Order: sequence, then C-alpha cells, then structure tokens
Amino acid sequence: MKKATNFLRQKLEGIHAGLIQSHADSKQYAPSITGAEREIVNRSLLSLALAPGYRVGTGTILDQHGDDSGQVDIVIEQPFSLSFPVSSDQNRLFLAPSVCAAFEVKSDLYRQGDDAMKKIAAIKKLHRILVKSGENHSYDDISIPAFIIGFKGPSTEKGIEKIYKSFSDRLIPNGILSIEGEIFYGRSPGSNKLVIAKGKETSVFAFLQCIAETLQYSGSNDFKLDEFRSLIEKSAKART
Repeated sequence: MKKATNFLRQKLEGIHAGLIQSHADSKQYAPSITGAEREIVNRSLLSLALAPGYRVGTGTILDQHGDDSGQVDIVIEQPFSLSFPVSSDQNRLFLAPSVCAAFEVKSDLYRQGDDAMKKIAAIKKLHRILVKSGENHSYDDISIPAFIIGFKGPSTEKGIEKIYKSFSDRLIPNGILSIEGEIFYGRSPGSNKLVIAKGKETSVFAFLQCIAETLQYSGSNDFKLDEFRSLIEKSAKART
C-alpha cells in the first residue's frame, strides 16, 4: 500500500514538474504563447480526467437566447454533442447545453487575473437550459462550470480570494488552479464544499478530482437543443 501511495505521489509530482517545464519552454520558443499554454494544459492535465468520447476544443459558446461568450481558451463537450468547426476542427462554435466545462488559461494571474475573471463572467452569464417563468432551478444546472488555470499566480488563500473578489457573485469561477503557486481553490457543481488544496501533488490531484466530478455532474443532465431552432428562425426573419 505504501509503495502504491508513493507511486501516485510521484506521478502527480511529475505532472506538476512537466507543466512547469513545458511552460518555461513555451515562453522561450513558441511563437504563440497563448496557444502553447492552452495545448500544455489540454495535453498534460485535462486529458488525465477525460474518458473517451469527450471532445476538447477552443472557440465561442452560444446559448438559446443568442448570447455568446466570445473566444474561450478550452471547452469540453459532452459525448454525442453538436458543435460546428470555424476555420479549423479545433476552433468551434459550441452550443451551451452540451458544454461540460470551460477554462481560461493565463500565464500570470497577477497581471491577467482580472481579464480571466471577465471571461469567466461572460461564460457564466450563458444558460445551459432555458428557464421559464415560475420554474426553479439550481444555478449549477443553469450555468456552465468554468475554471481559471494560471501558470504563475498566488500561493495563498488570501491571494486567490483577491482574484475572486466576491463569493456572493454568481459569475465567479468554480475554481482556480495556480500551478507555480501550488494551490487549488474551488468546488465542483452540485457541491457546497469549498476545497482548498496546497502543494504540488495535492493541488493537482484536487483540481483533477474537481474536473472529474464536474464532468460526472454535467453528464447526468440531459441537454436539449430544441430552442436553437427558434433562435435560427428568428434570425432568418430578421434578415428578411
């Protein structure tokens, strides 16, 4: 048992070290740092929590009201979902009901934390389901789970909380992972338990656990795309 525990710890240490090294390499050599960081996170981190069938890309999320998120760094779709390529297969137009989770990836949360929060707010304003008058829904069912990943960032709870600003705001991210800061701070949808995990191995594991739980939660909700037909018809009438 002790040997197996050490193996898990060493694997998590290796993942953390790989993220740091890949980011250092991208800053020195990559012509597009944003794209390189996105690829590092997708390949070295998110892929560990993804079962076969999930599609990962970058692009814009559209909801049934016609509102959109603008460009999002990483989007995970539910299996058997529907999205549309825009200029390439990786850059897509996603439909909000079929999105499991969205991620903003930043090089430095000290400098880019506010920009990341604005993007998360734009994602959180979208509706995964159409809410009709008189209906009651959990906001976790309505909104898209969204996370911030920063390579450089705070290493303390107080530092993370400065980025969040207000925990009563419904537009805050589900979680923030500060890779060099070695801290994860957040919660999975459907849970009121805030997780604060510090250290290389613990922060990476807590983040991956939260993402796995997020995918399970999103996958338990049937997504309906019927309302997009009405949206398309309204758009067609507006052009005539």
